[in-house]
Amino acid sequence: MPWRAAKPVEEPAGTDATTMYHRIADWYNSPEGDALRAAWGAYPASPETLESWSGFVAVTNAFLDHAGPPPTAPETVQVEEEGPPVSEEPYEPPLMMEEEREAPALGEEAAAEETGVVVDWALLRTREILTNESLRDRLKRWCAGDREGLPPISTWNTSRVTDFSKLFMNQKGFNDDISAWDTSNVMTMEGMFRNASTFNQPLNDWRVDKVTNMQQMFQSASSFNQPLNNWRVDNVTDMGGMLWGASAFNQPLNDWRVDNVTNMSNMFRFASSFDQPLGTWRLRANCKTLRMFEGSNFRNSRPVKASCCAIS
Repeated sequence: MPWRAAKPVEEPAGTDATTMYHRIADWYNSPEGDALRAAWGAYPASPETLESWSGFVAVTNAFLDHAGPPPTAPETVQVEEEGPPVSEEPYEPPLMMEEEREAPALGEEAAAEETGVVVDWALLRTREILTNESLRDRLKRWCAGDREGLPPISTWNTSRVTDFSKLFMNQKGFNDDISAWDTSNVMTMEGMFRNASTFNQPLNDWRVDKVTNMQQMFQSASSFNQPLNNWRVDNVTDMGGMLWGASAFNQPLNDWRVDNVTNMSNMFRFASSFDQPLGTWRLRANCKTLRMFEGSNFRNSRPVKASCCAIS
């Protein structure tokens, strides 16, 4: 929902919704805002609730009056040398174009846009840095089809999110591009796409350096068949059931370093298309591999090197 203020204002480059929210909040909660607080009550607790506040327009305009208009460049005064007087010809107004004479009157909505400033909060929210909680709240709306006011999912800023566990679990209709998400701080992806049966989007550029848990990440993601070989999985300890039932998946994983993984049980179980060489893998002595390849197309001629554990 766009923010319609009654007074036009130019904000400096780089201003976003959150910044504007805090500027108004600081002023509103100062002694200067005593009268306004008496009329409109406490300031909203978050930018997301600002638009629905009854005092939104009044307080915003009061803030703009307080802040004053943006500075303008000083006018340049040109001094001309005196010369002989020049006779002035009578002024004649320019002829109006036909389109101008017959232009219809502006409607109420258009008039509001002509006289006020429209701030597209959905666009500004693109830069909002999400948390574990706000990401899930926003995603719940997105997957339910309630997308009004939300920026495209591909632009969401997930740079501070640490928990992707079960994020799209059972979202059988989800197949949007999230390849540009910042995953550099994520530590768990457990069950992230479990039963997301139509999802098949590229993820190869994700940074998973801090991830330790990928258990059941693509379990029953039956359409998924995208490259993952660029992932640096050095810190992952649990890959149990990671591709269990991912029946379309058949991508190389030979560049993965799995030295720290302690659980690979059911990892490729019923991944019926999988038949890729894994001869470069080195497994820990205590790595669990129960039913690791059961029901897959993995051939015994492509062994996994393990120091003392049998591959089931």
